[in-house]
Amino acid sequence: MPKVFISRKIGPEAIDLLSQHAEVTTRQKEDAPGREELFQNIADVDGVVVWQDKVDGEFLDHAPKLKVVAQRAIGFDLIDAEECAQRGVRVSNAPSGVDDSTADFAMALMLASARQLVEAVNTTMNGDWQRFGPMESPYLGHDVYENTLGIVGLGRIGSKVARRARGFDMKILYYDIVRNPREKELGAEFIPDLHKMLGMADYVTVHVPLNNETRHLIGARELAAMKPSAILINTARG
Repeated sequence: MPKVFISRKIGPEAIDLLSQHAEVTTRQKEDAPGREELFQNIADVDGVVVWQDKVDGEFLDHAPKLKVVAQRAIGFDLIDAEECAQRGVRVSNAPSGVDDSTADFAMALMLASARQLVEAVNTTMNGDWQRFGPMESPYLGHDVYENTLGIVGLGRIGSKVARRARGFDMKILYYDIVRNPREKELGAEFIPDLHKMLGMADYVTVHVPLNNETRHLIGARELAAMKPSAILINTARG
């Protein structure tokens, strides 16, 4: 039976499922293992399940029998996929495991930022709450309803954010290097120029993978292109 090592704490359901097909060793700790501890556990395994663990040439040198590296998240920028391929080691990830959760979180951040929810809660918890007149409260915030949302990256998660934003009757714009063929269904308007879209949006959400093309995608120039009152939500990597 093949051997599998899991580097971090994972749910019992996953362990039970894997145990039907392999001899599973799991390190049931939340913190990251040190390199030496990691190397000791992968010396004779056929597969590893990792999360935020660096898989490079040194890692592979210590796992001569390794056939599969399974990343239990979307991003695999810490895994040297090219080196794995050269050594015949397959790499997998979980590209859609948290799509809905991330889209929910993006909307939650948008609403909380717009209505200054965190500031209001902190004021209340600190005992500093005062009675304000209807136009005097510093926590009135801004409407989300019928405002304009600019989505950077209308892929899996960006599309789910667009669907949620339609519930607030938002005008939806998007920028992407590839035009989404389902834009009409999503009620989204394609804007081919990022800076133009940023200047049109009241809220901007970012949903792109981390790679050489997207690193530093939003910088000083992009922030300057946005409305002074706009809110930027980043649920992308990096």
